Amino acid sequence: MKKFACLALSVLLSGAASLPSWAGEVLDRIEQTGVINAGTRKDAVPFAYVDDQGEWVGFSIDLLELIRQEAEARLGKPIKLNMVEATADNRFDLITNQTIDLECASSTFTWNRTAVVDFSVSYFADGTKIITGWIVI
Repeated sequence: MKKFACLALSVLLSGAASLPSWAGEVLDRIEQTGVINAGTRKDAVPFAYVDDQGEWVGFSIDLLELIRQEAEARLGKPIKLNMVEATADNRFDLITNQTIDLECASSTFTWNRTAVVDFSVSYFADGTKIITGWIVI
C-alpha cells in the first residue's frame, strides 16, 4: 500500500514539472496551509463511505491517508487531511474551483474529462457485467 501511495504522489508531483501553474499552485497551497482538501464519495462502499460512528472509511480513504503521510514526509511538516463530500454531479467543479486539491473516488477516465481535469494512473479496474434473461409466458 505504501508503495502505491508513493507512486500516486510521484505521479502527482511529476505533473508539477509539466503543469507548473496548476500543480505547483496545489502543492504550494498544501505546503502553506498544511491541509490537503480531498474529495470523495460518502456512499461508495467499499471505496469511501461514512460508517455508523460517522467516520470516513474505505479503500479511497486509506489511499488518501497514505498520500497525506507521504506529503507530510516530503514537506517536512504536519499535513491534515480534510475530507469533502464529492458527488457525481459536483466532483469536477470542486477541483476546478479549487475547493478540493484532489479527488479519490470511482471517477472513470474519459478523453472529454481530461479537457477539464487531470487523472492519475488507475488504481482499480472492473469490467461491465450484464445479466439478461428470457421470460416465457
